[in-house]
Amino acid sequence: MVQEYVDARTGGDFAAICDLYSESFKEELGATENCEGFVREQSGGGEDGAPAEELQIVEVRVRDDERATAALDVVRGGEGPARIGLLLTREGDEWRISGLQ
Repeated sequence: MVQEYVDARTGGDFAAICDLYSESFKEELGATENCEGFVREQSGGGEDGAPAEELQIVEVRVRDDERATAALDVVRGGEGPARIGLLLTREGDEWRISGLQ
């Protein structure tokens, strides 16, 4: 699921990103009505709509059957990486992004 997120961000596939967000995270962001537009605006995409950044998965840690975290390095325009964290929650058989660190 984390690789799907990286691929969606790299490809500027905002609908796919929204599909990976939990409903509660969309509500927290205020993006339940137009998640795709919200993600596009927040991504700081380049002219073609794709983000002007590269994401690299550093680590994924599963805490228990219901929670996990993922650490990603974000590289923008040749700058050194910045680390972001994703909070992951299992919803049924699927993992969803439920927050950011």
